[in-house]
Order: sequence, then structure tokens, then C-alpha cells
Amino acid sequence: MDNKNNEQTIRCPYCMATNPITAAICETCGKSLTEAPQNNLAMADSKVNNNVKFEGDISNTITGLLLLGIGTGIAWIPYIQYLGFLLNFIGVILIFLNRHNFESKHSTFVILSIIIYVFSIIIGVIAGVAGTLSIVSSTITSSTVSQSTITSEIQSIIISTIIAGMIGSLAYFTITYGLQDEKGKLILLIGMISYFIVEVIVGSILYSSLTSTVKSIFSSGSLNQSKLEAFSTTISIYAMLAVIPLVIYAFAYLRIRSIIGKEAGYGKNDDSAPA
Repeated sequence: MDNKNNEQTIRCPYCMATNPITAAICETCGKSLTEAPQNNLAMADSKVNNNVKFEGDISNTITGLLLLGIGTGIAWIPYIQYLGFLLNFIGVILIFLNRHNFESKHSTFVILSIIIYVFSIIIGVIAGVAGTLSIVSSTITSSTVSQSTITSEIQSIIISTIIAGMIGSLAYFTITYGLQDEKGKLILLIGMISYFIVEVIVGSILYSSLTSTVKSIFSSGSLNQSKLEAFSTTISIYAMLAVIPLVIYAFAYLRIRSIIGKEAGYGKNDDSAPA
């Protein structure tokens, strides 16, 4: 039995909907509540109560999954991606703060996901800063910097960025892994593999074409701004290929949100369901 809006309720063992304790027939599926075996009713309650301790906190988790799904789904769009990062950040905070309302494995995976993501950011930042400082220091110690030096440093940054991206993808994979059913875990796995493939393809293209690109940027003996901007645009276009894995991840998040909502008793006629 549940205590919802200070009224005693009972769950339907067939569809998991919440009904008044005096109801004889489920308001959602129309099946009998009084004739159902008591062990079925107990199983209906335990399916939720083993994972969810407080119904109020579940709404926060569902909201967090919604923000995470939307944020991840738009994270590949130029400029709008910053809004996606913000939604992801808020979503992860909600999921983290309410992680104890689910099985312990979910809490473990949430913490692991955050650690992985922070680690990937550190790798990316260190690689970018180290490469930039190396080029700057070479400029200071020498009046000219060879194209090979610039190419080598940028190639190192590309490799480090690919590695950081792959590690970051593991964070997307693990954040909801403890909540997912077998189908959901498969969707997450497809998202991770596709992310790896995109990273390798984009990185390989940029890495192999970098020598000729750097040569064209410095073809006149000085920095060709238009060529540099064209190269930056090319990187942005290739980066948009991340739409494939990100949308897959977003689908997995929104799918498990729907499943959890149903298990927690948020039906179509339930006004307490979160947005």
C-alpha cells in the first residue's frame, strides 16, 4: 500500500496504477482488485518499494532524467549545445541527490559516471593547455616556429581529445546503467560503440589532413586567417556527427524515465506526475 496525498491507496497488480484503497476495480485497466491473490498485490508493491523509498523524491529523479535526455539530445547543436550542457548539469545533480532512493547499484554507477566525466575533462584540458603552451614557448625561444612543430602539437591535441571523448562517453553510458533493464543496457551499449566509432573516424580524418592544412594556413609565410577559420568550421561540422550517439543516449534516458514513472504509479490520470 502507498500513502499518496495523505490518502491510503493500493496498487493494481496488473498495471501498477495507484487506486483508492476502497476501490474494487482498477481505475486504469479495469481489472479486479478484490479478487486478485494477495501475493500478487504484495509483488506489485515490492516492485516499487524495493527501489523507491519516497515517492516525492522519485519525481525529482524523473525530472532529472528528462533534463538529461533533452540536454544530451541537443548537445551536438552548435551554440545550443551550451544549453544542453546546462540541462545535463542540472539533471545529473537531481539524479545524484536522489540516487539513494533506488538500489545501491544505481548509486554506485552515478558516482562512477561523475568521476569518469571529471577525469575526461581533466585529460582534455591538460592536453589543450600543454599543446598551446608548447607552441607558445617555441615561439618565444625562436623567431619562427616550424610547421612540423605546430602540426605535431596539434596532432597530439587531437589524439588526447579523442581519448578524452571516449572516456567521456563512458560517463554517458554509466549514469543510468543501474536503472536500465536489459533492453535499455543494450541501447546504451549501442550509443557507446557509435560514439567510439564517430570519434575514431573524425579524429583520423583530421589527423591525416593536418599536415596539408597547416601548410595552407601558413602558405604565405604568415597566419592565413581565412584558412584557419575554414579549418575551424570543418572541425565543427565533423563534431556534429556526434548527433548519432547522443540521440541514442537521450532515447535510453527518456525511455527509462517513462518506465520508472509507470513503476512509481504515475499514470495518465495522475496529476502528481512530474513534467
